[in-house]
Amino acid sequence: MRNDLIRRSSSIGRHLMHVSFKVKYCHKIFKYERVEFTGGEPTIRSDLLLLIAKAKKLGYKEIALGTNARTLNSLKFLKSLQKSGLRRVTTTLYGYNSKTHEMVTRTSGSFQQTVQGIKNSLNLGITTTVNTVVFSLTAKNLKKTGEFLVSLGVKYWTLLDLIPDGYAFEQYDKFAVNPKQLRNTFKEIEPILNKFQVVNIFDFPFCLISPAILSKKNCNILAAKGRTEIINQVGYKPKRFEEKSNVYYDIHKIRSRKCKQCVYNNECGGVWIPYLDLYGESFIKPFPKKTSK
Repeated sequence: MRNDLIRRSSSIGRHLMHVSFKVKYCHKIFKYERVEFTGGEPTIRSDLLLLIAKAKKLGYKEIALGTNARTLNSLKFLKSLQKSGLRRVTTTLYGYNSKTHEMVTRTSGSFQQTVQGIKNSLNLGITTTVNTVVFSLTAKNLKKTGEFLVSLGVKYWTLLDLIPDGYAFEQYDKFAVNPKQLRNTFKEIEPILNKFQVVNIFDFPFCLISPAILSKKNCNILAAKGRTEIINQVGYKPKRFEEKSNVYYDIHKIRSRKCKQCVYNNECGGVWIPYLDLYGESFIKPFPKKTSK
């Protein structure tokens, strides 16, 4: 038993050293100033406080945590993370009530835990971003979800299109939101977007987003180019994004003939491959000119 404990302790120590080295390497070699610990679920790691403290000591200007926020319902635990150096929390809420949220998480009580985690984070003055993945289970109540977040005091909302990969690819015909419904969903949420400081909208084709949203100064539309240049997201295997001659590509997307007529063609990346298979290209309406903010 003692030897087993020693082996496990040694393994944890080696893993901590490995992650610490990667954090140090990215800061020293690539001059990264922000780091986010994500997962899986990072809050189940016994060395999380040590990793955050290490990142702070290295000089990272912003240390973030990508979490389901369930453990952050403990104010004591969250205070310890903040004391170690945590400055930003990013979490996900799938709906404005437990029914929708827990239909996705499949964990009873997770909605209330996450909501309390969000409240605790906001009350401690930690910058808090809430993500909502937009698909068939969440789209119909997206406005109510946004209104609920506003009532909590959330200032940063991120809307993500469902990436057709893994299980989502296998069941994509059930999860995809048809073009008409998606356009209506965006139209419904237009009035509440100004209540947020920043709204980031990821991976949707530009042509499915209303000009009114494209013109909002607090709304950032981020697709293949934004993912590559602004977010600078790395670590995908195989590599997800690529730039060739100022045209940006996403391995999950394809451009139709109509896309080439759009002023956003180079940065959008196109449409999810199975989305085009499901709905064809009749819904694609190229923009002749960019919408000014």
